[in-house]
Amino acid sequence: MFCSVLSVYSQPRMVWHRFALVVVLASLIFFAVLVFSHILQQIEDMKIILQTFLAACISFSVHAQTAIPEFKNKVMILTKNNTLESLEYTTLSYALKGKYGGAGSKGYMKADGPSSSIKFSPMDGSSFIVKLEPGSDPESYVTLYVFDAEKNSRRIILWSMGMRGTKDVEIPTVKLNLKKVADGVYVMTPTGPLEEGEYIFFVNQPLNKSVSSDIKGYAFSVPGKS
Repeated sequence: MFCSVLSVYSQPRMVWHRFALVVVLASLIFFAVLVFSHILQQIEDMKIILQTFLAACISFSVHAQTAIPEFKNKVMILTKNNTLESLEYTTLSYALKGKYGGAGSKGYMKADGPSSSIKFSPMDGSSFIVKLEPGSDPESYVTLYVFDAEKNSRRIILWSMGMRGTKDVEIPTVKLNLKKVADGVYVMTPTGPLEEGEYIFFVNQPLNKSVSSDIKGYAFSVPGKS
């Protein structure tokens, strides 16, 4: 009899214990879910941080490998030590030799002085570099011309007049290899050895026989072998 009463009395307590256990387990599961969610969020945040860091490292690496000119459309020397040197920023003026329309007359662009103050040695490992507007075609934007050096000036002949009228003149240029090192930035090297003489870069200013106003370019000289 006593055992029966004790059994009846203990049943509510067992139910209560089970209920408490369920509550505790549910709380633990809920807490575990919260902790796991927090860990996942931390992982996602770390992924974003790492991606940003890697992008910055890549960008820094590219710029660290090649010196980039500060200004657009300015051709510079890129030395083998990854430093930049300026070329001679000079003005070419239109000039006429002989009477216009007369046989033997010539139209040309000239720069003052027989030689540039900037000397470039093709054998020392240096090259040229330019920063253009991103999306520009460097082959059509940048041209390296060869001067016809005279005693007191450097000139590029645009046209000449013969007995039968104007003669076509082939303006001498140098072909360039172009290597993209950053968005809009190109390293330029001549496809062949540069001979002794005077040279000038023009950016987005092609020369032809219709040119008759002053233009500016980046000049340099290749000295002879000593």
